[in-house]
Amino acid sequence: MKGILYLISINILCVSFGLKAEEITLESLHATEGAVLNCMKKQLNLRIYGETYRSKIVVSKRKDLFEVLSNTEYYNIPIGYHDENLKSETVFTVENKYFIKNKEIISAVSLDSMYKKNANDDLSILSDAISEAHENQKCLSWDF
Repeated sequence: MKGILYLISINILCVSFGLKAEEITLESLHATEGAVLNCMKKQLNLRIYGETYRSKIVVSKRKDLFEVLSNTEYYNIPIGYHDENLKSETVFTVENKYFIKNKEIISAVSLDSMYKKNANDDLSILSDAISEAHENQKCLSWDF
């Protein structure tokens, strides 16, 4: 029994060190109530909180490109607003999936103008977040 517990403990330690992540609270992103950037070796997570929306952008490193998944939920009332007669509801959700190669947005799906604008907005936000992280000596292995 002790041997099994020992092996489980070793596995947990190995997984913990293998998933080492750097996390930074971002101050410079415009029009946000808060933002957190979490950098791992092959994945980057950016969570953004606005007054009436919540967004998550996940970037995964592939061989020669980056895969980006973006999900933004918009609400009918401000997130921190409390009223017994009003219930916060998700009004709509915007999801995007695209790829970045050589600082260009590419996709398997045709990029119509609205889709491309959302992807460019995400890329701009990600670039700002990475720049701030680099200024704080974080996420140095990441750049687009």
